[in-house]
Formats: sequence, C-alpha cells, structure tokens
Amino acid sequence: MLHSKRLRYSCGSVLVLALLAAACPLTVYALGVPFGFGGQAVGGIKIDANGVLSEMKRGDFEAARRVLMGKIGETPETLQGTSELRKVSLRKLLESIENSGEVDLQRLPHHVRYLAGLQRVKYVFVYPEENDIVLVGPGEGWTVNEDGSVVGQKNQQPVMHLEDLIVALRFAHDPEQSVISCSIDPTNEGMRKFQELNAGFLANPPKSHRRAMKQIEQAMGYQTVTVSGIPADSRIARVLVAADYRMKRLAMGFDRPPIKRLPSFLNLLKSPEIQNMMPRWWLEDNYEAIHADEAGLAFELRGQGVKAMTEEEVMNDDGSRVGTGEVDPVAKKWADNMTARYEALARKSPVFAELRNCMDLTVVAALIASEDLPDRAGLDIGLLLDADALTLPVYQTPRHVPTITSQKKLGNFRAITASGGVSFDPWKIAKTRQVEASVAQQRGSATSPADAPWYWN
Repeated sequence: MLHSKRLRYSCGSVLVLALLAAACPLTVYALGVPFGFGGQAVGGIKIDANGVLSEMKRGDFEAARRVLMGKIGETPETLQGTSELRKVSLRKLLESIENSGEVDLQRLPHHVRYLAGLQRVKYVFVYPEENDIVLVGPGEGWTVNEDGSVVGQKNQQPVMHLEDLIVALRFAHDPEQSVISCSIDPTNEGMRKFQELNAGFLANPPKSHRRAMKQIEQAMGYQTVTVSGIPADSRIARVLVAADYRMKRLAMGFDRPPIKRLPSFLNLLKSPEIQNMMPRWWLEDNYEAIHADEAGLAFELRGQGVKAMTEEEVMNDDGSRVGTGEVDPVAKKWADNMTARYEALARKSPVFAELRNCMDLTVVAALIASEDLPDRAGLDIGLLLDADALTLPVYQTPRHVPTITSQKKLGNFRAITASGGVSFDPWKIAKTRQVEASVAQQRGSATSPADAPWYWN
C-alpha cells in the first residue's frame, strides 16, 4: 500500500505457543529472535555475518560496552550535567559538519553524532532572521550503560542520534512517500507444518516434552526478516524491531518485567480452556495535537509518544494470518496496562525510550518537510539530505530468524500465536495543530547567545 505524503512504520514478529497434549497442561512457545549490532547494542539483540539473528549474551554486552567506551571518550565539559531545555541549532550544526571536512558520519565527533546529548525533542523553533531551525528538549552528558547503549550519565535514558534524524529527514523529503515497514514472520509453510504437528500432538500426546519442542523448531524452521521503505541496515529499523521483540517477550512471559505491576498476558489469563487465541499487539504513536503559534514559527510536541494496541487474528489453511477487527478483553487489558506503564518501562528498558526518540525525530522531520521550514528559515539543509555528501553507517542486514521454543505450565491450551509490531504515521501528528500563544514565548527565550556553539542550555 502506498500513501502520497505519508511516512508510516509497521514492524511485526510472531510468537507461537502450542499445547503438547490435552491431558498435559504444558504450553510451548516458539518465536523468532531478532538482532542488535556490534558495538552499538539495541534491545539486547545481535546479528551475525550470515544475517542470522540471536540474543546477546553477557559477554557480548561487556565487549560492546568496552568498545564503545573506548570510542566516545569524555563528554565535552560544556555538555556535562543535565539540562531541562538543551538547544541544538541546525544551521550551526551544519556549519560544524561542513567545517570538519568529513563525509562519513562515523568520523564526526561524538557530541555531533549524539546531538549534544538531546534525549527528546519538545520544541521546534524557526528563526528567519538568523536563518536557523532550533530543536529543543531535555539533554544530558552521556555514558555507556551495561547493555552497551549510549545513555545520560544521571537519568540513564538514551540520547538521540544524528543518523536517525538524517534518515527521517531524507524520507520526509522524498516526493514518493511509501509505507516504512519491518517484520519478522514465520513462513506460511512453517505455520502450516506447525498446525499439522500440533494436531498430531493433540491426538497422540508426546512422551518427551524436549523432543516435542525440537520438532516444533524444526517444523517452523527459519523465520524471515523483511524491511521496506527504509534501509534494512539503518539504525531506526533495528530500534523498531528490537522494541517490538521486547514487547512480545514481555507479553508472553519470556522476560521478567523490569518494573512492577506489568504482568504478562499469560499471567492475566485465568481460564484453562481458551482455544486458538491469536492476539496481535502493536505499538503506535500516542501524541497530542502539536501546539503552534499563529505565525508558524514555534511548535511544541506533546504526549507520551507511544501506546500499545491489540486485535484478534485468524489463521488460514495455508498458514497465513489476517486481522478480524475484534479485540480480546485480556489482550486489551495487557495492552492498556503497557500504555499506562510505558513511561516507567522506558526508564528501565532503554529500547522503549529509543523507540520514542525515533518517533520524535520522525515527527520533527515530517513537520520540517510539510511546513517547508528550511525555506521559511532561509536554511539550506541539503548536506543532511544528500547521501553522497554525508554517508551513514551501514550495519549487517538481518535476513533469517531461527525459531526457538520454551515451555510453561498454563492450563489446557490448544494453540496461541501472538503477532504485531510497530506502526507510526508522523504526518498525521505533524498536521494536527492547536494554536497556543505560550509557545511563541518559549521561542523568544530560546535564542542563541552570540558566543554559543551549535548547542547551548
């Protein structure tokens, strides 16, 4: 499906659960394992040279942290500490990049690559008299946490990445906007074989649970990773998949929640006789209307940024899945609880804050493009849009996901599958406005000091 002037995300993965036998209340899970990338971890997942995805182990985390700590060096003294409203001048940032003479983003100073430690974008201000666009939001000096993520020294929240902003801007300025998607899906053939195997288990209960789980893994085989609309080797694509992956593991009880009062979907289920449930969960945008001044020079992003949604799916005979539009009450309860607890979850699990960062930057990019803010400011941002003038990192492309299984006693289920992902339309947010005079006052107090570099507090 193509959308003119539309930029949307959809990202999916699947988890499959099957009862080994009606007489044996044992549930088996099967899922695809996504990825991270070398020295810049996202969500605790990695990808090998063959494009096969797997969980990062403790040794991987430690190695990634050592490598990255050795590269980023010390945070500049002017960026140490915490700022409620850190300002980043796009004009001066572009001048800094141009003056460096570098065409490879990876060779730029780290305070440039991490956008001066910006952790969210709250305001976008346009200054035609200074030929500038300024991004404003909370910021901190940065370090590398134990999982290998670049985070604030005090609040441990991820910092934003210049490469994510550039990817968002390049697609926002593409005249042929298409759906941006990533998915981790079992093949139809794998799902069909799983159905046949599950039916056999119901008729003839297996004597060995371990052997049955191996049979499920072999029947489903490798799952396929698909990325469309954005480069599969981009950082944004990996953040989307990692966030979806972690959401599914929380929902299905594979991971222990890092916060209280976030029980898994399985723990919420009470009836031992639920048949063939196929809940689909996905994460989508959760912003309020953008507050703007009447002149169109000041904009404020409001809202949590992300919410969880759900609906039921059905499986066809060929193994394909389609949505029904109906909502299972237990699945909805889990999704609503995750939405309510998202802020707390993002503080403890950085990948969910990373997802929100990417959404913020994409909304900003859509706003800049849809309002022609560079023309309004008299600012040439061509350097950021030109792939030859400034090249981005290229990461290993994900291709295959091995199916793995686990087990848990949970009543008398036949089969449960859980799919979904991340879907996001920044254009919808960028075009939803509410006039608010106070935003202009914020713009007036954010002007750059004469001696400031491309960032200031």
